[in-house]
Amino acid sequence: MRLRLTKPAQRDFDQAVEWFKTSRPWLGERFLDDLQQVFDQLAADPLRFPRVEIDVADSSRQWRRAILKRFSYIVAYFIDGETVVICTIRHTSRDWTSQLTSTEE
Repeated sequence: MRLRLTKPAQRDFDQAVEWFKTSRPWLGERFLDDLQQVFDQLAADPLRFPRVEIDVADSSRQWRRAILKRFSYIVAYFIDGETVVICTIRHTSRDWTSQLTSTEE
């Protein structure tokens, strides 16, 4: 399967990388490795991660989420045909569902 990050997810990614680069540079590579591992798993088998029932504007989508192994980050996504659409990459302490209603893709 093909992966596509929405604009908000790309911003989340950029902000996380910038945070690690400035605040915890020694962890930056590990974070990217964990995120790449999740991306690889999503591309190979996006159904392996659990569905989540959340109250968002577009309830027709079957939302799923993956959690990074060593970091408290959630990758929320849905499957659209042969594409995994990643909508947010957020720390678990932040409201990760707020971007799922965004029409900005």
